[in-house]
Order: sequence, then structure tokens, then C-alpha cells
Amino acid sequence: MDRRTFLSRGGVGLLTFYLGGCAEELTPGQARDKGVRLGVLDASEAATLDALGEVLLPGAAAAGLTHFIDHQLAASPGEQMLMIKYLGVDPPFDGFYRGGLAGLNGAA
Repeated sequence: MDRRTFLSRGGVGLLTFYLGGCAEELTPGQARDKGVRLGVLDASEAATLDALGEVLLPGAAAAGLTHFIDHQLAASPGEQMLMIKYLGVDPPFDGFYRGGLAGLNGAA
């Protein structure tokens, strides 16, 4: 994908998700609505992340927050768009997210 295509698609928020073995470009919210399976986070972690997102920004769950985070965690560290990579945390980042979600769930 060239830079121009990436930037034009990035403004719309499209990511490539796989449905039935076929690649499909969807927003994270569309991926959630279509029931795209998560690749990294389990159901409990996803529920915790959705709940946190709703507290911080109502509508985040419906917008596909969990599908966005999961999609990014599944990508190689060089392709991820997560801010964590700029905060001195070494990849892979899924352990960091899982630990934080487990701690949050335990505290709740």
C-alpha cells in the first residue's frame, strides 16, 4: 500500500479485518457490528476494555474501541498505531494491556 492510499483510508478509519478467510476493509465499529472475532483479547478482557472505554468516552464501545485495540495488538510492532510504543514499553504490548485489564477488573 502506498502512502497516499494509507492516508486516504486512514482518515476514514478503515482497517483490514478477515471474515471467513476473506479480507474486508471495515471501521472498527463495523467490525464489532459484524461480529469479527478478536485475535488477541479474550471475551473477559474485551468486556473490561469496552466498560473502561464507556466510562472514559461514552460511545467508545459501539465505535469499536476493543476491535481497534485488538487489531493493533495483532499487528507487528512496527505497524501498530498504539501510543504505547512511544512510552518506553517494549513490545509485544499484549502483556501490558492484559495486565492492566486484569488489574482494572480486579479493582472493580
